[in-house]
Amino acid sequence: MTLYTLQNLAYLLLSLASLGAVGLFLFLYLRRRNKLRRWHCLFPILAIVVLAWSIRMLYVNYVIYDLYNKAVRPPRSCYVEDLRLTPRECAEDFREITGIVSRYYEPLAHHKGIDLELLHATYRDKVAHVRDAREYALLLVNYFASLENGHTHPFFSDYRPEIKVKMRNDSLYVIANMDKRMSLKPRDVIVAVRGIPAAQCIEQQMSRVSASTDAARRQEAAMQVLRSYTDSCLEVTVLREDSFFNTMLPLYDKVERLDRLKRLMEGKDSLQLATRREIALTDLPQSLAAVLREDSIGFIKIDHFRGRSAEHFRQDYQACRHLPYLILNLEDNGGGLQENVNAIAACLVDRDVRLEDIPIRCDSTLRYTGKIFVLMNTFTASAAECLVACLKGQSNVTVIGQRSAGDCGSWAYNFRTRHGLEFKLATRPPFLLPDGKTLSEGVGIAPDIETRVSLPWEKEESLAQALFLIECNKCERTEE
Repeated sequence: MTLYTLQNLAYLLLSLASLGAVGLFLFLYLRRRNKLRRWHCLFPILAIVVLAWSIRMLYVNYVIYDLYNKAVRPPRSCYVEDLRLTPRECAEDFREITGIVSRYYEPLAHHKGIDLELLHATYRDKVAHVRDAREYALLLVNYFASLENGHTHPFFSDYRPEIKVKMRNDSLYVIANMDKRMSLKPRDVIVAVRGIPAAQCIEQQMSRVSASTDAARRQEAAMQVLRSYTDSCLEVTVLREDSFFNTMLPLYDKVERLDRLKRLMEGKDSLQLATRREIALTDLPQSLAAVLREDSIGFIKIDHFRGRSAEHFRQDYQACRHLPYLILNLEDNGGGLQENVNAIAACLVDRDVRLEDIPIRCDSTLRYTGKIFVLMNTFTASAAECLVACLKGQSNVTVIGQRSAGDCGSWAYNFRTRHGLEFKLATRPPFLLPDGKTLSEGVGIAPDIETRVSLPWEKEESLAQALFLIECNKCERTEE
């Protein structure tokens, strides 16, 4: 039996006892009115007060339980062409969505200077003129993007290519191609999509991106230029060395992408014998990986904080904790579970810290005593930002990279309308991070040392900076 169930049972029994006490007094009052004294009236008044308090606590517990279910309930995404709503149902659905947003998002909207009443009135007019559910769904994407939060978006599936791109200076570079049907190569530059220049496409896409800062919105928009909610292919113009050519880029649904991912994982069975640290090093240029091995520098890359990530970290940490330097790579880490962050942070913080009302306890038996270099970028978000916030400011920690995504305190819940449309909505007001000056929402954590975005075939700017600082520290220790 859970603590929640025990609490509710106690409140329910207390409510019944109070109700019984009131009923008993009424019975005695009707039967023996002459024998009652005035001070006897205190008993039913006290019982009514206890009854009201018990009912209120039952309601509060229900709200907490309801929100907890909204947080853990797995959402069900859909494609926009699968929606079956009439224009009238679209209007009803949007009224329900705006009611939920007005109730839960008001503190965040006030912080961001968003007038929810004006925003809702504007989009209600637009929804009133939609012709079908497809138009309504695309309109909802823009509406949720207008709320300017990385944890706030509808659950619509999209079609994606099997290539990876990276943006720098509004240019889209191909960094990997997993699609055998495509002839694209790393270092190719996508200069246009459907005949529109890539930089212009990024600007257009920004109105559809849910993000908490402008920098994160631009980076995410660049990733979404080659995705679509409705199309299964895109025509792109590619620059390779000094020549241009056009090609059709196929886009795949989530089932096709999952099948391909399973095939890739089956081909990596041989890597299961290696440690995760060794696997992480394989993503680096061989020269840098060799330096890390030879100099006995700890290197741990955390891709996310879901599932057993804390357990995996601790296994790798045991192999690195005795080393004088530790590089913790949180680049492209989109977050996960707060409890995993707490477990990892306990090994790395040099003192107890608090994230608003969440205490992070320092584990003195496992505490790392060497120097820590944290790598992050614009895609470091949510729970990953929480870990950076806990570490930044320590005397033995240096944060290197680009400013983070800016939404580490949102606490989003999954909602579903009566018409079956699902969306995620941030609900927690912004709060100050442990440094006492950076807000958890809409700002992003600034690195101690800022580096530019590097492409895979270039020198890893953030990692190279960390290695340079380590060499400088070694020289200082030698001189001493």
